[in-house]
Amino acid sequence: MALLLTCNIYTGGSWFFIALFAVLLGYAAIFLPIFALIYPVPQKIKRHGGIICVSVDMLILIVLLSVCLYGTPKMLLNAILTSIFVFVPVVAIVAMFSYWENNLIFKFSILSAFIGIFSFIGNSVINAIFAIDYRLNIDLTSWQSEHINDNILLLILIAFLIASLVLAIIGTLKKLKNK
Repeated sequence: MALLLTCNIYTGGSWFFIALFAVLLGYAAIFLPIFALIYPVPQKIKRHGGIICVSVDMLILIVLLSVCLYGTPKMLLNAILTSIFVFVPVVAIVAMFSYWENNLIFKFSILSAFIGIFSFIGNSVINAIFAIDYRLNIDLTSWQSEHINDNILLLILIAFLIASLVLAIIGTLKKLKNK
């Protein structure tokens, strides 16, 4: 950090806080989970370690976006909304694996369905945030440039839903076998 500050002062720049929060985001994403595992942390806090780590990452990202886009409130709002939308599956996955006591195969079944659906609707939601007119353009008989992305998204959705169904069946059979 001292090197960044020295370089910023020497060059007369105004980029120090952007670099500071970008580096902090990287450090938090990498080292905060390791810190939570290695060092003694009260059990009540340790139980929520995953959500705490993801929340800190999200908070630092919002601060970084605010520093970068403070002069353009509309772009800042769009960036924050997009970041929140993209963090939804991360928070959901961390919460599911941290708090839901269930068969691991069922967890992966739900995870598969969730990621498939999220991937399929992602472009629509982000385009809505940026007020860009967008509609799905699916035509599996045509693989031209105007259809290829949405065709692939549909196939990804179908593949993830099939995987989810197969995992749910396997999880159910495993649960019945254990009874």
